[in-house]
Amino acid sequence: MLLEWEHYEPDTWAAESEDYIFLIKSVNDDEFVFVFGTLDDAAVTGSDSTLTGAQAIANRYLWLVNNVTPDQLESLINKL
Repeated sequence: MLLEWEHYEPDTWAAESEDYIFLIKSVNDDEFVFVFGTLDDAAVTGSDSTLTGAQAIANRYLWLVNNVTPDQLESLINKL
């Protein structure tokens, strides 16, 4: 299942799935900063040069948290 994104004008996108929240903010034309996790823990942060790239990372993160054990997640998270 792919995330459905809400666009908050002018430069922020958000999605959620169960306990997980995904935020992406455009800081300039070629940098999109993201934060993914829960309300209690920002598990993944970073940036990508495109919005679609940042959204793809979010979808891969969601796939990981839904399909691996917590120990596996910790070892795989840096491969996003």
